[in-house]
Amino acid sequence: MLSRRTAALAGGWGVIVMTVFYFFAELFVFQRLLVPGDTLATAENILANESLFRIGILGFVIVIVCDIIVAWAFYFLFKPTSNALSLLSAWFRLVYSVIFLVALFNYLKVLELLGEALTSEVVLAITESIESFGKEWSLGFVFFGIHLTLLGYLSLKSKDIPKIMGVLLLIAGIGYLINTVLQFIDPEFNHLIFQMTGWGELIFVLWLLFVGIKQIDWTQHKI
Repeated sequence: MLSRRTAALAGGWGVIVMTVFYFFAELFVFQRLLVPGDTLATAENILANESLFRIGILGFVIVIVCDIIVAWAFYFLFKPTSNALSLLSAWFRLVYSVIFLVALFNYLKVLELLGEALTSEVVLAITESIESFGKEWSLGFVFFGIHLTLLGYLSLKSKDIPKIMGVLLLIAGIGYLINTVLQFIDPEFNHLIFQMTGWGELIFVLWLLFVGIKQIDWTQHKI
């Protein structure tokens, strides 16, 4: 029998590990190697640091694996509140994870292209692959935003979780949705306020791991 406490720990630490690997891959790998607007410089950077680029891809794979674990764990955590909504929320996160994984294949294609001579056609193909990664991944945030919005609603309905955590999750989910939709309408849109709302999930799991784990009576539910 799986306890909700185990699910809470798995989900909480899953988000922490995911966050660490995401920022490592994004800040210390891709932002160093990918030069916006200069595909040739990007190609030269990756060729000179191919192992680092591969490590960045592996970091994103770990993020995806953690996303799947978190979807599973949060389903069990919120199952006593509403089995149907918890399952629906988990499926939205899983769909997001699949979209992220499919988008990541564009970076693998970049590695394949860099094995060829850097002709103008190859450089164009590299540009398209890098841009496709961003576009495809951003589409997944629609599903991720719905996932967080459902988690926020479940948190508000839960007897175990403070309402403020539900509010933060709702804000995070709605922020992702608004930001993704507006960027789809206007690719140049990039408002900091909608990016900052995503911290709601991290605040929730920090509360869950260091406060909630001690306050909630986990013995009430076995799943």
